[in-house]
Amino acid sequence: MAKQPRTRKASRPSLSASKVDAAALQEALEQTYSDHRWLAVLEVFLHTGVADAGQIRAATGLSHDQLSDLLSRFRELAGESILTRVPFNIPRPGARGRPPAVYRLGAAGAALLRANGYPDAHACGLTDARPIAHARATLDIRLAAEQAGLAVETERELPYSQG
Repeated sequence: MAKQPRTRKASRPSLSASKVDAAALQEALEQTYSDHRWLAVLEVFLHTGVADAGQIRAATGLSHDQLSDLLSRFRELAGESILTRVPFNIPRPGARGRPPAVYRLGAAGAALLRANGYPDAHACGLTDARPIAHARATLDIRLAAEQAGLAVETERELPYSQG
C-alpha cells in the first residue's frame, strides 16, 4: 500500500467508558485512511483479541511505518480504547531480540468492528502473559493456514478464568 497523505480532523470523537461513538471514530479514520486499512488491522483481532505488530503487518501487508502511523492515529483519536498495548514483553519461544509489541482489542475497536458487520466483536479481557501468549500463538497458526490457502475456523474463544 502506498503511503497516503494524512489529513487531521480537528476534534476528537467523544468517548466514555460505557459508550463509544463508533460513527465519529469511523468518520475520522476514513478521512485519514480512505483505503480502510484501519478496518483491516482491526479484523486481525476478530479471532483471538490479541496480535503483535509482526502479525498485524503480515496479515495486512502494511509496512512498519504505515502501521506505526495508524497506531498513532488510533491513540490520537481514542487513547488506548481502540487497541491497548500490553504493558509487558511477551517473548516468542526460540526468537532472539526484543519481542514485538503486543496489542489487545479495546472497547472502541470492538465497537468499530460491530459497526462494520461483526456483531460478535468484543474487547479482549486477557491480562496475564500466559493467556495472551496462547492467543498470539493461536493467531500464528491461523495466519499460517490462511497464507497456505487452507480454510480456517477458530472454534470459539477459550474460557480463561482469571486473567
